[in-house]
Parts: sequence; structure tokens; C-alpha cells
Amino acid sequence: MTRLRTPVLPALLLLCLLLFDRATAQPVAPPDDSWRDATRSTLGAEELARSAALLSRVLMMNVRQDTPTFAPTFDLRLRQEILDGVLYFDPANADRNWIRLRSRAGLRYTGRGHLFEARLCNEFRKIIEPDVELDLDELILDRLVWAWADPMDGVYFSVGRQDMIWPDGLIMLEGHPLDGSRSMYHDALRLGLGSRRGELFELVAIHNSKVDPFVLAGDEIRSLADADESAFILRYETERHSRLALIWKHEDDPEHILPDRSSVTLNLRHVDEGERSTLLWELALQRQTDPGLAVAAQAELRGAVGPRLELRVGGFLYSGANGSRPAFRSPWGRWPKWSELYIYSLVPEGGPAAWSNIGGVPLEARLRLGKAMRLRMGATALFAPENDWASRGTLARFELGGKLTAGLSAHLLWEGLEVGSHLSPPDGERFHHFLRWQVNYSMK
Repeated sequence: MTRLRTPVLPALLLLCLLLFDRATAQPVAPPDDSWRDATRSTLGAEELARSAALLSRVLMMNVRQDTPTFAPTFDLRLRQEILDGVLYFDPANADRNWIRLRSRAGLRYTGRGHLFEARLCNEFRKIIEPDVELDLDELILDRLVWAWADPMDGVYFSVGRQDMIWPDGLIMLEGHPLDGSRSMYHDALRLGLGSRRGELFELVAIHNSKVDPFVLAGDEIRSLADADESAFILRYETERHSRLALIWKHEDDPEHILPDRSSVTLNLRHVDEGERSTLLWELALQRQTDPGLAVAAQAELRGAVGPRLELRVGGFLYSGANGSRPAFRSPWGRWPKWSELYIYSLVPEGGPAAWSNIGGVPLEARLRLGKAMRLRMGATALFAPENDWASRGTLARFELGGKLTAGLSAHLLWEGLEVGSHLSPPDGERFHHFLRWQVNYSMK
């Protein structure tokens, strides 16, 4: 069995930094968690800022300067992840322990209404348990995009390899889920119009290949998705991120392992913000090649309790296959939205992070500690709707992270799952663990 002792040094380091941060903290305004609100993943603030850089409003800010500017980009991410008893590709060997070092470097040009960015990416991977030789991985082009915007008229345009994130990421975040967290881009064309009231109208065309045709070195012919994907999207979104979107998507597996699939997804999202609370709900109705209607939904109530504490309670549901009715297939929502641990338990049911036939009721507290550190604690009751609502288990979560100094951030994440009746672990272990420590550096 893997032992959860390896990350003790990073954990102590985070604790010391937290104590220093608290000792030197000054009274601050209520926390700004906008970088977390974009998605519930454990990506850092700098990561989300970069990933969302081509969203229309940020794009307008980036390109409106008149003076042309060239700027290099560079970031590093070091992480270790330990899976203890978690069901994986080989259920008889459920322990995993690996270290990954991702480096990205590029060049960005902005000015006179234009933005151009190119970025290279590589991620070393060393699997410690089971012991596997160091994988130097591929050198890929994970961003190559040209964008133009007219801030006066609100028109914008972008084409190329680019990241796309919709708030909360239920429908749109991960471009190719089989690539892990190395990259998340789409090969896409985007045309948009923003109004003075903050509204957004957007047309998107996407074509993502199952295997990247532009690997620069060390090509491993790695599958990034289940199939080649082509899609068209119409999206309307308000300033507060209420949304109406229509997505047509076709999947064509060039290796003919999976059948061709087409789907049409209608996505509705509403956000109601009060003085100290926010209520949001989101619904996705999907028609696929097979008859029947598939559904995904989420709802959440967020409320501030004092200047530093926020409580969140909600629920989510992804329908599963039932007779002729197909399971919901999130267009690009296969990422650790609800749990880092449970994405591996889903592998035998449809692949990593294949959210279907699953629902949950999460309860979470978020506490700001000092000037830049945040603590998240929560629990989620999980169930399987298409198995007589059988329990998938109870998931507990603890995360401490934030900005350490200029350009440097870190987090420590632990998840534990008490397995329910829906799963039968081959080793009989009913409690599974996931542990990760991570340090990010971004050049400013």
C-alpha cells in the first residue's frame, strides 16, 4: 500500500508559510474569490487568469492599447499525487504515486487591436508506484492564437489553439480529457459581440483531433480525447454569467474503436446575486444519436458569514444510461469538477472524469486566512441515480492554498472517500485517499 508520508515536508512548508502570513496580516476587505468562481478545480489563480485570457472582456482589455508590446511568458508547476486504494485502470493495483513537472514558455504580442500568442509546453512524468522509468514526455504547442478586437464596437475575433472556460465548467473547460492536466486547449474559431451592458453574443467553431498532429518532439501518439471532435456553438451570456447556449457536436473515431456519435446540447444557467449571497442553477438537456433525453444539472447557494468565511451548499446530477436512453456526455466538462479522487473511480464506467450516472449533495466552507491563503473544507454525499439511487459513498475534502510571494503559489489537497454500496473494491478496502501537493511559479 502507498503510505501518505511522502508529502510531509511540503505540508510543513505550507503550514509555516500560513503561520507567517497570519502573523503579518492586516485587516482586509471581504475575499475576492472570482478566480475560484470561474471553476471549482484546484488550478491556481495564475493558471485560471491565463486560461481565461481570451474570454471576451479580458481580450478587450488586452488589445486596446495603442503601443505594440512583446512579452515573454513562462511558468513552472511541480506536483506530486498519491492515490491510496483508489480504483484505477487496474483494480487489483489501486495505488499510484507520481510526480509531474510542467514547464511552459512562449511569447505574447499585444497592441493596435491585436493579440498574438505562441506557447510551448512539456510535462515530465515520473511514476514512483509502480516504479516506471522517467517519461520525458512530448514537446507540444499548447497555444497558437491570433485575436482582434474593436473595443468601441465590442466586436472580437480569435482563431487558433486557445483555452476556453465557461464559469463553473459544467459544460466547457477541458478540451481533451485524456491528456490529464498538461493542457486544455481547443482548436477553434470564435466570433463575438459584447454590448455596453456587459452582454456577450458568441459563435464558436471547434475541431479537436483525437491525436495531436502538431507534436514538435517526442511524439507518443497519445490519445487526447475519445475521437476527433467537430462542433458549433451559439452562446449568449450576461455580465453576471447567466447563459443560454446551444451546442452541436460530432465525434468520429479515426481508429474505429468507438462508434460515431452526434449530440445537441441546450445549456441554461442563471445567477441571482444578493448583497451577501448568490444563488445559481444550471441545466443541460442533451439529444444524442441514440433516442432519449440525457440531463445534467447543478445548483448552489453561496452565503458570506462575516468578512472571511463563506458557506456553500448545493447539488448536482448527471443522468446515466437507462434502457434506450443514453448517458449524459458532457461536451467539454470532463475534469475534476467535483472531486480529484473520484475521477479515477469513474474509469471502469466510461473513462476518467466521465461524469454520468452520478449525483451529489456537497457542503463546503471557504475561509480566508491572512492576506493570500485560503482554506476549503467540505463533504459530499454521492449516489448513482440509475442504480436505485445506490450510494457511491461519502467524500471529504480539505485544501489549503494561495499566493506565497510574487509569482509563486502552492496548495495542499487531501480527499477521502468512504465507499458506498455502488462499488465493490477488489481488495475490500472501504476507505480511499487522494493526496496532492503542488507549487506553481509564473514569471511576472
